[in-house]
Amino acid sequence: MPCRRAQPSSTADGTTPAILSGQVESLRLLESPFYRGDYWASRADLKTIQRWCAADVRRGQAVLAENRYEDFLDPVLWRLTVLRNQIAHGCVTYGSRSKGFPGVLDGLGVLRSVVPAFERLTTTWGLKLNDDPELQWEPLPYPRLESVRHPALGRLS
Repeated sequence: MPCRRAQPSSTADGTTPAILSGQVESLRLLESPFYRGDYWASRADLKTIQRWCAADVRRGQAVLAENRYEDFLDPVLWRLTVLRNQIAHGCVTYGSRSKGFPGVLDGLGVLRSVVPAFERLTTTWGLKLNDDPELQWEPLPYPRLESVRHPALGRLS
């Protein structure tokens, strides 16, 4: 049975102001071809990817105007994943001299705005989801070591 999504009020829990506070940085991440997976996978030439990025920005602005925050955050979070991969694998690790450093600053701006909002959402709605059999959290993909769902439980000494 598919999981039905909770529909909390975005203004009551602070998510709307949080998303809007990171809007400028989010749109910059959408605008840059270097944070699209397509750029690194050589799926298209740079001009094509730049057109896709411009379309992503227009789409992002349109869905924000319609208060469709999930549709705005989805591509932004994918861009953050590409940025994370660049950081983890060395592409933007040259500090302020790195051409990717502005993206790190934009990514930090996005995270500063949405992480507290995600924490408020899970704190506010997490227990309510446990009480409603139709609204359930997906199992944690990487449970903590002490969890009964951790695959290494009993194997580590």
